This record gives sequence, structure tokens and C-alpha cells, in this order.
Amino acid sequence: MDHCLPANVSSSRPVRESILEIDDHSWIVGDRLIISLQPAVPSGPFWSDGADAFYTISELASQQPQPQTRSLSPTSRIKLVHDAGDANAAWRIGEAFLKVQKQSHQQRTREHTTLDFLHDPANGIELTSSIPRVLYHNEFNERYYLMTTRVAGETLEKAWPAMGEAAKQACVTQVVDTCKALARKENDKICGIDGDLSNECKVGIIDWEMTGFVPKAWIRTKFCVCGAMDFDFTAIDVKRSKEWRQRVQLQLAQEGFSEVAEAWERLFWENYQAIYTK
Repeated sequence: MDHCLPANVSSSRPVRESILEIDDHSWIVGDRLIISLQPAVPSGPFWSDGADAFYTISELASQQPQPQTRSLSPTSRIKLVHDAGDANAAWRIGEAFLKVQKQSHQQRTREHTTLDFLHDPANGIELTSSIPRVLYHNEFNERYYLMTTRVAGETLEKAWPAMGEAAKQACVTQVVDTCKALARKENDKICGIDGDLSNECKVGIIDWEMTGFVPKAWIRTKFCVCGAMDFDFTAIDVKRSKEWRQRVQLQLAQEGFSEVAEAWERLFWENYQAIYTK
């Protein structure tokens, strides 16, 4: 659902502090949005708490005073699960996730647009992996708010260390199959999905914010060069933290995907030096 609110004074709080508690059953997001826990199915956007109650999200009426709030307590039902240097953050809220992101690129295709596109059968994309559904989105004070359903299961980062070879390969194959399915959709320029047109396991892909049309070689290259895809296994084995993306890029090679990692790294460092040696 798309909701527009009038401009307001931008919050000076870091992104990671976007959610404040009102009480044990209600919270305020970005000083504008109210999340509350209800015993029965409410009207408007809602989702399960994972037990027998439901969360809902609504807008604070313009004439309503700001409620008294406090920081999220350690025992809060809402848990911060991702914090990327005050650029974006994510919280688990029952069977859903809330993502808050600073909007540094106003023309970038929003993630809810991509997710809606992928779920629309008219677009002819059939994926074997599960993907979230959009529950709510909003944008104000230069921040983007997206609520999506939670894809069932554990994250691959948590599951990978205990997985056997067959299970690991099954996951790699599903990621590669997803890349192949998406690569069948073509465009004549690099852009977002809207073109702006400016082993008995199932894989779910939960982060689609940077999805769009890119040169086919970039698909495998991304897995070659993107350290952000590494698992956080620093305390266990740094080499193992890269294993999954290396396996994906090797299987993409077998499927005929080329890569330009060396050229990309050379260009990256040339640009880096040009910026930071001035």
C-alpha cells in the first residue's frame, strides 16, 4: 500500500533508532507511523506475531500530539537484525521485517516496486526461490520505509556451517537458477526493474533493493567481487565466509555466464584513488 504524508522536520536520530517504544504493545516509527499489537485481526495492513496476535501499522494523524516514548528495551518484541552504518537498518517484527533506508538516490527504483513486479504473473518470471511480499511502504524525511513478510526458515549464513555437501549444492543451484530466470528478462539499458524504464530445501531471497537490468556479465562478477555477500564467520574461518558466493560464481560459469572482475577491480581502484588523492 502506498501512503504519502506531508513534509515534516527530518528526524535527527540515526536510522538504527527509527523505532521507539510507546508501551509494551505499541511503537512509533520515524515519528509518523504507529505499529501496534492487537489480539484480533485489525483493519488495514496486518501480519501475525507468530503466535495468536497480530501487528498493524497506521499513520499518526496530523492533529495528534507525539506520544511519550522510550528506546527499544532489550526485552522488546521488536528486534534489530541489521544495522549498516546508519545507511539502513532492519527489524524483525513478528512474521515481518521493517527496513528503513536513507534515500541518497531519489531516482532509484524502490524495492516494493521490484517485489510487486516479481510477484505479478503477467511479467512472466517464474522463480523457484521464495521472495517476500510487500505489506506497507512509505517515504518521508528522506527515508524509505518498507514492511515485508518474513520468508520462512533460517538465513543461509546461520544454516551454512551445519549443512552437508548435498544441501549446500542444492542452495547454490537454486540461487543460480534464480539468476538464470531473471537474466531472461532483458532491457536495452541499465536500470531498475521498472525500466524507469529510469535436497528438500527451498531458498528464499529476502533483499531485492538493488535489483534491476544490468549487463549479463555483471551477474557473475557481483558474486566474484562483492565482499558484502560474505558470511560473518570471522571468528570461525575467514575462508569459509566466502565459500557460498564462490560456489555460486563457479556454477554460473558452468551455465555460460562470463565475468569481468579484473576489469571492475581495476576501474574501482582507479576511481578510488582519483577521489581520495585529490
